[in-house]
Amino acid sequence: MRILSTFFVGARALVLTVRQTVPSVFAAVVPIAAVVPVAAIVAIAAHAPAALAQPARSIPENAEIGRLTLGVFPDATLDGKPVRLGAGARIRDQANIIQVPSTVTGEKKIAFSRGTMGEIVQVWILSDAEFKARADAIVAARRAAAQGGQQR
Repeated sequence: MRILSTFFVGARALVLTVRQTVPSVFAAVVPIAAVVPVAAIVAIAAHAPAALAQPARSIPENAEIGRLTLGVFPDATLDGKPVRLGAGARIRDQANIIQVPSTVTGEKKIAFSRGTMGEIVQVWILSDAEFKARADAIVAARRAAAQGGQQR
C-alpha cells in the first residue's frame, strides 16, 4: 500500500491510499466520516458572503395585514374574529424562518394570504416598522382608489 496524501482534520489524519493489488473503481480508500466535515466546512466557507447579503423577505403586495392570536391548531383569532389556518399553513418569523404554530404565542402583527376556502395559508410575522409601513401603504392605496372614483 502506498500513501498518496495526508490531510489533518481537527485531531484526526485523513490518509488517502491506493491499493496496488486490486485495480478497480474503488482504488482510493477514504473514510467517509472524515470527508463529510471537510466538505461541509468548504461549502459553508464558499457561501458565507452570500448568506450575509440575503435580500429582504418577499411578502406579496396583495397580502392582508392584521393581528393574529393562535389557539389550538388550526383555530386562531384575527383582529378578534375566529379564523382557521390551512392544513399546510406556513408561519414565518421576522428572520423568515418557518415556525411551528404551537411555538407562536401571544398576539402578533402579521401579513397573511388566504387559500381558496378562506383559510389562512401563509403568515409573515411583522416588526412594528413593517406593520406600520404596510398599513400606511394600504391607506394610501384606498385614498388613491377613492379619488380615482370621484374624478369620473
